[in-house]
Amino acid sequence: MFLVMSVTGEPPNGDKMKAIRGDYVFAPFGGNKIFTVDADLWKIYGQNLEQIFFPSANEYRAIIDQSLNSNTHILVGLIGEHKLNVPGRGLTTLEAFIAKKEYRMMIDMGYDVVDYFGLSAIANIGYTSNEVTDIENLDIDTNRFGLINNKDDGIRFALFADTSAEEHSPFIPIRVKAISA
Repeated sequence: MFLVMSVTGEPPNGDKMKAIRGDYVFAPFGGNKIFTVDADLWKIYGQNLEQIFFPSANEYRAIIDQSLNSNTHILVGLIGEHKLNVPGRGLTTLEAFIAKKEYRMMIDMGYDVVDYFGLSAIANIGYTSNEVTDIENLDIDTNRFGLINNKDDGIRFALFADTSAEEHSPFIPIRVKAISA
């Protein structure tokens, strides 16, 4: 598990970010709502959030317990489909964290593509007009959550972002799941 975050309010609006005219285009896929794991974007829109990278089981449960009874989005970012051995944390698996019945409502939201600090290549990197054309030619399949639909497209976009924003590379596809009661 890469991170868990709870955030109140509406997610960032990709259509508005894409419409901002300047030298660079952000959120090249657009979308009314982008359920990114990029905390900086949520903060720009004035949302309150709590984010923990590589959470322990106790940290994970605490953030969910605090959030389940409020108008809060709980997003989990996964870097692996299976077990991950995190130094100082031990084995972290999604199954180990989902112990209580109320945690079992999970929605698969797709893939975000982020650098090691959680900066989203989908929404928080500025692309030139030529790069936007290249992105369109990649024919990436996105969904109603403003994320990439499948892992293969996530990998292809991560490789593209690595060359477009070398100062942030490497980028990795993060599977995003939402938890609700």
